[in-house]
Amino acid sequence: MEATGKSSQLNKRKYIRHPAEIPIKFKLTGDGLSRTDTTRNISIGGLCFQAPEYIPPGTALTLRFPTVHPEVELRGHVVWCTEVKGVVDVGVEFENENEAYRARTIEEICYSKKFEGYFE
Repeated sequence: MEATGKSSQLNKRKYIRHPAEIPIKFKLTGDGLSRTDTTRNISIGGLCFQAPEYIPPGTALTLRFPTVHPEVELRGHVVWCTEVKGVVDVGVEFENENEAYRARTIEEICYSKKFEGYFE
């Protein structure tokens, strides 16, 4: 399913998005199946990740970051989903400000790990 209006979503953003390739596990609320993919970007209000299939806006989900120890769990809901040429991008808004702050911390940890040993 291809959604339209992604450019209008870009214009309505409240927060600056930062590119971030962080491994992510996600589970739709009420679904026992956990899926793994990668974030594309993150902000204080939410994040975007790639998914294997379209997820309807409004869907609640749980996010985990397996490379961060101890593993952190965040909650949010899908605000937009687009599929272009077989790639599905999912935009998630965090449940509250506390979740957003924790996500930003995860981004910083992963970014630091990326450059670990670089200056040695």
